[in-house]
Amino acid sequence: MQDAIDIKQALRVCNKIMSHGQRLERGHKLGDLTVESDYDGYTLTLSDHAVTLQIFFHNKHQLDCKRVIELDAFLQKVEKLDNKVL
Repeated sequence: MQDAIDIKQALRVCNKIMSHGQRLERGHKLGDLTVESDYDGYTLTLSDHAVTLQIFFHNKHQLDCKRVIELDAFLQKVEKLDNKVL
C-alpha cells in the first residue's frame, strides 16, 4: 500500500488545503481532507475519516488505514483535489 502514495501530489494537496481550507484549532480542512503540521513544519499529516498519511522530512511517509477500499477512496479524494482549480 505504501507504493500507492504519490508524495509530491500529497504535498500539493496539503498546500491547497492550508491555503484555501477552513482554519481549525489544529490544522486546516477542505472538503473531507484535513492537514495538520507539527510545531516545526517538518511533519505533515493528511487525513480523512479513515486514512492517515504522515509525511516526514525527506519525503519519508507512513500510511495508516485498515482496509484497501478506504485507501482507494482517500487516494481519489487526493487526486480530485489536486486536479481542482481553486
